[in-house]
Amino acid sequence: MKKYLVVIFLLLAFILIQTKVSFANNNRLAAEFGLKDLKGNTVELSSFKNKQSLLLVFWTTWCPFCQRELNELNSRLEAFSKEGVELLAINLGEQVYKVDNFVKANNINLKVLVSPDGAIADDYKVVGVPTYALVNKNGEIVFQDNSFPADYKKLL
Repeated sequence: MKKYLVVIFLLLAFILIQTKVSFANNNRLAAEFGLKDLKGNTVELSSFKNKQSLLLVFWTTWCPFCQRELNELNSRLEAFSKEGVELLAINLGEQVYKVDNFVKANNINLKVLVSPDGAIADDYKVVGVPTYALVNKNGEIVFQDNSFPADYKKLL
């Protein structure tokens, strides 16, 4: 009997190790937000519900990985738009002027939102930056991780 339990335990451990588990795979609802863009306009999550999918990217100006990822996303912006995916780059914990200077200096054309107090990070359970959250048209988070999903179209 012990032998079978050990085999089952090892098999389960192997499966878990081989499977990339994201903590948002249970399709939890995305938390509502109302954040300002760099022009001072308020953008709300609810304005996208039942209309289009969203790719939320949580980032900071001091993160070298974020800068690289923002540049990559910037180059793919048109493709996302054609696929019906709105990309929102949400800066965490920095002042608008600093974010605006960074965006201009790096020729970022993404829609940038700012959460100066970073409170949205708690709502979305952000652990480290960059963090990607893919939200379907129903407002459910179908993917969340620190790396961009290559198969994001299948997730929508």
